[in-house]
Amino acid sequence: MIKNVDGNNLGTVWEKVAELVKKLTGDVELPKGNLQEQILNHTHDNRYYTENEIDEKLGEKLLKTGDSKDLTTTFTSQDSTNVTQWTDVGVLQSGEKHSSMFQKISTMFKNIRYLYHMLGTADISTLGEGADIGTVTGALSKLNSDMTVVNSNLNTVVRIYNGLIAAENVAFRDMNMYNSIFVFGKLVMISFSVVVLSDIINGQMIATLPNSLQGKIEWNNLCGATLNNRCCPFVFSDNTNDILIRTDNMTIVQGDEIRVWGIGFSIN
Repeated sequence: MIKNVDGNNLGTVWEKVAELVKKLTGDVELPKGNLQEQILNHTHDNRYYTENEIDEKLGEKLLKTGDSKDLTTTFTSQDSTNVTQWTDVGVLQSGEKHSSMFQKISTMFKNIRYLYHMLGTADISTLGEGADIGTVTGALSKLNSDMTVVNSNLNTVVRIYNGLIAAENVAFRDMNMYNSIFVFGKLVMISFSVVVLSDIINGQMIATLPNSLQGKIEWNNLCGATLNNRCCPFVFSDNTNDILIRTDNMTIVQGDEIRVWGIGFSIN
């Protein structure tokens, strides 16, 4: 290490070395630019390093270019395979520390897992049209299209009043509301009321569907109740033509009223 020589500073020493070299080589001057600046401005810790120490420090050096595949970064991961909600992620900033950057990236991965979970497992490979078939866009488009059809059907109501035909010992009351069928696309609603003309002991057929609906309705839920004795006979259909009741040894007496309502679906 060059410190002071005979009380002179480094600048003076450099000038003397340059002058000596010039004399020995015959007018060849040492460069005074960057080399001189590096020597004059060099800082150090006043000690020599061993070869092992130098190798160790060089081994810890991070190059500006090269393969970083073996480097590791310590950070707090937000990723998880069991996700139940979305987590907001801050904007990635230039000059951000690796620990902060990878924490944000891990949160993004967790959010992707959440979105994948929310998509469910239903097969949508056949939904949609053209380039969108099998995609979420295609599935949503198909849903919207189907809902448009359903809404159109619900807005188009077919009302069938006084179309039901009463059985032999019952009679419909005189108002449309007591003998009515409503058709909303494939959804069918029925509501009628009959007066019992003679006692019903175990059960019987009480009404027949109009010809236009015979064999075309699958009833999902039919209910019935009597007005006077407050009982609820079992109401059912053979899904062809007739509406029937079963009373199971309970008598519905003459003059009582049986009210029936229910929902079915068009199968044709």
